Amino acid sequence: MVRIAVGQGRLLVELAGLEGLFAMHRRFEFPLEHVVWVQTRPDEAYNGPTGTRIPGSHVPGGGTTGTYHGTDGDVFWDVRDPGQSIAIGLRDELLVGLVVEVDDPDRVERAIVHALAANPDRTRSADRRPDVAGGVSPAGGRDAMTGWLDGLREDPLPWLLDRDAPAVRHLALRQLMDLPVDDAEVVGARAAAMSADPIAAILAAQDPEGWWIRPGPGYGPKYTGTVWQLIFLGQMGADGGDPRVARACEYVLSHTQAVNGGFGVSAVRGSAKPPPSTVVHCLNGNLLRALIGFGRLDDPRVGRAIDWQVASITGEGFTFHRSGVPGPGFCCSANEGLPCAWGAVKVVLGLAAIPAERRSETVRRALDTGVRLLLSCDPSTAAYPMGWGNTKPNGSWFRLGFPSGYVADVLQVMEAVCEAGSGADDRLLPAVAWLLAQQDERGRWRNRYAYQGKLVADVDVPGDPSRWVTLRACHVLRRVAEARG
Repeated sequence: MVRIAVGQGRLLVELAGLEGLFAMHRRFEFPLEHVVWVQTRPDEAYNGPTGTRIPGSHVPGGGTTGTYHGTDGDVFWDVRDPGQSIAIGLRDELLVGLVVEVDDPDRVERAIVHALAANPDRTRSADRRPDVAGGVSPAGGRDAMTGWLDGLREDPLPWLLDRDAPAVRHLALRQLMDLPVDDAEVVGARAAAMSADPIAAILAAQDPEGWWIRPGPGYGPKYTGTVWQLIFLGQMGADGGDPRVARACEYVLSHTQAVNGGFGVSAVRGSAKPPPSTVVHCLNGNLLRALIGFGRLDDPRVGRAIDWQVASITGEGFTFHRSGVPGPGFCCSANEGLPCAWGAVKVVLGLAAIPAERRSETVRRALDTGVRLLLSCDPSTAAYPMGWGNTKPNGSWFRLGFPSGYVADVLQVMEAVCEAGSGADDRLLPAVAWLLAQQDERGRWRNRYAYQGKLVADVDVPGDPSRWVTLRACHVLRRVAEARG
């Protein structure tokens, strides 16, 4: 059994009891920046080490303790029960890794990941994960926590985890470092994000009753009205428990929902509900995602919006409107009655926000319909149905940006497909290659659709490297790597 401690930028590994007597090393200490990956219960722990035992022996009673020399270098082992094991990859050390037994592998993994997230000196992991059994694993077989970094020109994680950008840091800790929502680092980053721009500026502009700019359904003015602020706050990871966010959710649910259950595109003043004919896929999907993300899934009004969304796709028991949704399967009057892929992206993201175990059969069917449309062509070409005589896809598809309104880009197609559970589909691979080609020499992506001057609070300088867009790209790359194993 091994004791592992993390603190002051270092990882301490100490052998206890009998194991120490059978190993030449009782204690190891490494700088955290030399730790490149961590994995609980690796396959190698069950199969045992390969390579040449340097010293090392089988401890009486079973188990393996010692250093083994393999193709990638030396790996230290101390394992009796593989179910209690953890593997740690290293760089710039005499050892390339350790496979050791601890009392609580999951707790130790969280502690190391937590420390890596908080360590500003952490640099990019190696291009290949050493096989801790003694051979070499191909890049595609690396742990999903780090494998997605292989196609990047530099490691963007230190930049994304910078405390000067707390909103991005909060989401990066959750999406890229796997820290739980109640982790102290996550809680601290979220609290800091709520007090910093752009979230703080958006909330400061809110009326005490919960609306922005003017009361009413809130679609207008475009990008500064009420519905847009709720959508953008959701994309920025704002705290749904904050009273101001809660008031915004309640205001939208009370003023933006049409009698048919969907959310309507209406910029009128006053308390009149939007007509049913104004409900469209993009707005309903965007608001579903925000409201579910803010913890409103069990609100009956959100349930009605989900029901509207599903029926609009399947056409079952649905009343269509020429001026809004004229037919099933993502048809939209704004696209001359043809299926609208922009709307499909928003809907898939909205319905995918429902936890998989809580999705009804009809929700799953609607998601499958959306994924079929989004993968009906190579997403990197965006050759989706085009109305009004258009023969070339809208250029906005290829301008990666943040935040996201009713327009979608190629990256958001990838986000939607991954969240619907189809990240392993080979039809995504050309889009992955396209996405990787968009990075700059530092492994960062630029914001080419920043809505500058149109928002309550600008988030980026157009064309500059963007933490927000880079986070989006990294999250998708990780989701694809994870889905493909």
